[in-house]
Amino acid sequence: MELLQGDRIDFTCVSASPVIWSFDGHTIEKNSFKFSKNSTIYKLALHNVDISNSGIYTCLGKYLHKKAFFRAYAKLVVLNKGTDKK
Repeated sequence: MELLQGDRIDFTCVSASPVIWSFDGHTIEKNSFKFSKNSTIYKLALHNVDISNSGIYTCLGKYLHKKAFFRAYAKLVVLNKGTDKK
């Protein structure tokens, strides 16, 4: 996913239990970003993104009807304003 500086993005993860969000392999602290939950839908919101927000975001959750866990990955690239998105 490519965004321009200043854009916003919501990462969404559906899980039977609370999820753990990470950025480039490090657990994201609750006071660093905006988290929300609605039933089994968990969201991580980034507002006014910057180049430093570029990287790999991971959601670790649990399947709704199984006892197994999963990881979902998303790569975010933040471009300078004035750069054409591909």
